Amino acid sequence: MSSGARSTRRKTGRWRRTKNSVQWFKTLSQGPILSALPLILILFVTCLDFITLEYAVNDPSSFLSLRAVANEESVAARLRADAMQKNVQAIAYVLALFLLVPQTGKIVRFFLYERGLSLIILAVLLTAFVSDYATKVYTNTIHIGFGLIAAFLFAYPIRRRRDMISRVLWVVFIPSGIVLLVSLLNWLYNYYDYIEAFENGFRYGGFVGNPNNLGWVCMLLFWSGLGLSTNRELKRGRRIIAFVGALLAVVSSILADSKTTHVVLVVIAVFALWDFFITSFNRKIQNVLKAVCILALIISTPIFIAYILGPGSAIETASETLTGDATLTGRSDIWEVGRAAFLERPILGWSFDTHLTVFDSQYAIPYTQYHNGYIDTLVSGGLTLLIAVLLQIAMTSWRTFRLAKQDIFVFPVYSFLAIVFVANISEYALIRIDNPIWQTYVICATAIAIIHFSRKETVAIASKPRASAGVKRRKSRYRF
Repeated sequence: MSSGARSTRRKTGRWRRTKNSVQWFKTLSQGPILSALPLILILFVTCLDFITLEYAVNDPSSFLSLRAVANEESVAARLRADAMQKNVQAIAYVLALFLLVPQTGKIVRFFLYERGLSLIILAVLLTAFVSDYATKVYTNTIHIGFGLIAAFLFAYPIRRRRDMISRVLWVVFIPSGIVLLVSLLNWLYNYYDYIEAFENGFRYGGFVGNPNNLGWVCMLLFWSGLGLSTNRELKRGRRIIAFVGALLAVVSSILADSKTTHVVLVVIAVFALWDFFITSFNRKIQNVLKAVCILALIISTPIFIAYILGPGSAIETASETLTGDATLTGRSDIWEVGRAAFLERPILGWSFDTHLTVFDSQYAIPYTQYHNGYIDTLVSGGLTLLIAVLLQIAMTSWRTFRLAKQDIFVFPVYSFLAIVFVANISEYALIRIDNPIWQTYVICATAIAIIHFSRKETVAIASKPRASAGVKRRKSRYRF
């Protein structure tokens, strides 16, 4: 054999091995466990207060003790906790970039099609022009972007599965369930101490740190648990596990004693019961009822936002009924400050820099938020950012309705839109990088968009006439 032939064979062998390695890497990157790992890590970051883990690592004897609640903390412990959180975030981001390499073209096409999420990112970046801390705006945008990438990496490989939303529920159920389970074990370990503290008005924050933040995790576990336990297509054992998780969320919400959480849990339960109710009707009636739900949500959201920009007697009445305090435990006073800040800069707000710029002004408050997602968004990005968010929510609602007509299990997305609407009345859980409610909304919106584009691609291919011999077929617009 000539040297030229041997050289050609060696080159062919190297090319084949390289091609096989690339194919293996591409297949590995879309594995169900590996592709979900960055998203699960990000959810853990948003659910946990890392100072509790810092105690566990540096002083294991305090892991299941009152100290693990992190009500009192040292500056050094907080710095170590923040460093630990950044390390976990770095692992999640590096892994996401690693898995993104073979999917780069697909995610670019996704953002070209999904203009709602792209518009939100653009609106956030525009606020850098009015910020005194522009670097913080860019950093926050990176965090939002990685949250979107992680959601895409998880959802894209399972885009053609009818049970895709069930898998979304599981990926939310796992981290929220683990956090609440460990928190409850901690409470039971110190049962006698906590009972006395609870009687004295002590609100438990568990390994989430703050009772209100614990309420967010309760919302997620209750939502995912009920969504899975009411899914008749799941096996009985898995439904039982999911229902136990929902009960765990209820118990944890009692310990957290958050009125917002209690209201949201009731809303979730009503939606779950409603799901059982409407499934007894035929498909057309179900679609009409779902359409009414989405339409009511879309219409009521801007009406409510317009209402909170002025004095709200109805809100005061509801607050006095729930808490005995017409100011929503002082929130309405904070809202007045937020409204004044928004009215001074209504277009781009004070910038998406974690409220650093506005806190340097006369509208500073001794909190990191105005305890209202709509007001906080208006202060952060003005009408530009809020309109972008509402447009994206409207797009997700419409796509969810369209997919429901195709007999795809998407009902939990309806109830989650209600969670977003209600929770943001008295808490800031909208366009917030460290909030699990926002990250879960990103997962739902991304999953619905991917299913929608994949279905359009399938329909476009199926409806395209067969090309005759010698005629080049045009590529589908939704090549996803």
